[in-house]
Amino acid sequence: MKLRLRLLVMAMLPVIALGAITYLGASAQMRDEVEEETYTGMLAATLAIRGVLESVEGEYRLDENGQMWKGDTLNISEITDLVDEVKRESGFDVSIFYGNQRKLTSIKDSSGKRVAGTQSLEEINSQVLEKGQYYASNHTEVSGKRFHCSYIPLYQEDSNEIVGMVFMGQDYDELSKVVAKSQRFMLLMMLIVLAIVSVTSILSANRIASAIKGAIDYLKQMCEGKLGNKASEKLLGRRDEIGDMCRDIKALDDAYSRGRTAPSRSSGTTAGPFNQFNQFMHTDYDFEALEKEILSN
Repeated sequence: MKLRLRLLVMAMLPVIALGAITYLGASAQMRDEVEEETYTGMLAATLAIRGVLESVEGEYRLDENGQMWKGDTLNISEITDLVDEVKRESGFDVSIFYGNQRKLTSIKDSSGKRVAGTQSLEEINSQVLEKGQYYASNHTEVSGKRFHCSYIPLYQEDSNEIVGMVFMGQDYDELSKVVAKSQRFMLLMMLIVLAIVSVTSILSANRIASAIKGAIDYLKQMCEGKLGNKASEKLLGRRDEIGDMCRDIKALDDAYSRGRTAPSRSSGTTAGPFNQFNQFMHTDYDFEALEKEILSN
């Protein structure tokens, strides 16, 4: 693997790994926080709806047509404008139960008809109607649609008798779209950062690799016996280890250039330790003949 590619991998691999881990962790945390805020908002909204109903005097009751009333003045089954307004303003669906049956709701089926008259699940009935506890879930289905929802008990006036429930729900798919949109935005920001790091890493790797190659070429010229070479001012001006190496090589070159004579092309003679070394390396010696001559003498 070339040095340039190695430097690029060393720079990019930690960034990619850190980005992936950060994205996965932040995505999970983001979903949890959005859901937590949603449940907090739904609980506040259910308490507000219950407060509005309790402000009307009279007991909760059903008339002969099965409609739910509060006292003699408020027909709860008919106040669809209220729940529709809550839906428009908050995005939450609202239902009012008498017992375990919906008497008022903003939820509509695929044909656009309100799903009043549907019943709550036994799990919900047990916790809210029987035990009087708050219930929250992210997998409750109403008319084939999944909801994040909360239920609170509805008490008869001036008593602890539980006569119904208030439901508040957020469409699961709609909330998932909100989370997915935020996740896509976060991913886009991370990709932009990764692109910036990639560009800077490539430029840095190219500069470092080019500087090292320049130092190697300079040293190679000295090994070939070419002294007094002009070094790159850019290399000599670097304030790092590569610059230190180039300055040391330049100092060595200058020292030998001052003390030795350059080779003469006409005479074929060489001067300087580097040229002598090259002459030795390129001469064919008959070591067997040399051994016999030494032994005979």
